[in-house]
Amino acid sequence: MSPLTETVLFVFSLVALGYLAGFTGYLKPASGEGISEFAINVAMPLLLFQTMVKSDFHGVAPWSLWGAYFAAVAITWAAGHLVTTRIFGRDARAGVVGGVSSAFSNIVLLGVPFILGIFGPSGFEVLSLLVSVHLPIMLMASIV
Repeated sequence: MSPLTETVLFVFSLVALGYLAGFTGYLKPASGEGISEFAINVAMPLLLFQTMVKSDFHGVAPWSLWGAYFAAVAITWAAGHLVTTRIFGRDARAGVVGGVSSAFSNIVLLGVPFILGIFGPSGFEVLSLLVSVHLPIMLMASIV
């Protein structure tokens, strides 16, 4: 089985297992909130910090990576904005929300397991370069 198939099966099986545990009442909603808070506020920042500290980025200019990524983000944002305003007939403020929602990727919660499973630690180093600027740029763009 290919690493891509294994990783996709693993990630979606884990999501299904979590859903099943919540649906059956095995885990209470407070448990899910606690696990989410730990993963988002403690584990993921520590993993990203450790990766950024240990990685060797000398001689690497990430401008082309960031340019390609944020060009795709801009296209997706524009498409979400246009669908919200033109197809659903909402106002420009709702269009901004539609654009941000469509362009703001789940790069950490789904991207990290996929990248680690398929490309390993070297792929995660590249993903860390994106994650380090993703949130600040997206927040600035959504405010402006």
